[in-house]
Amino acid sequence: MLALGQDEIAKYPFLADAGQYLKDKGFTLEQFGTDPDLKSLIEKAFNRIEVAADGKIYQSDLIGDQASNQAALPREVFSFLLAIVLLKLSGMHTLIKRFALAEARRAEKYLEKDLANISDESKKQLAIRVIDDLFSVQIKNRMIFCYTNI
Repeated sequence: MLALGQDEIAKYPFLADAGQYLKDKGFTLEQFGTDPDLKSLIEKAFNRIEVAADGKIYQSDLIGDQASNQAALPREVFSFLLAIVLLKLSGMHTLIKRFALAEARRAEKYLEKDLANISDESKKQLAIRVIDDLFSVQIKNRMIFCYTNI
């Protein structure tokens, strides 16, 4: 399976690697609510929700589709995951759906660019990884030969 780098984790924060990243950092949900140094991440999460509520696509801090500095990766991952928590706590189903649509459109934009700019094998592996993580569907690439006697 394709190992994702920090750029891919920042672009696709809904994948399992992003959750593992958060877990590896050792933050608790309570810390985000009490630590003043983490307040900007809550504000960023709220901004993501506001943008989605307006029907727009959230513009990330990535430069040239890359998490070019150390701060971009945690900002992207944590703001996405915190937005999910805030939305879940709100119970506002319409807003949840708008957020899901906006994030899907954002991911689609990145995926289109990634699939157009990487080698064929990597294209397949990235697409398989996204489908596997999102839908828990295992995809196998098999060649099937068919022939007919005429």
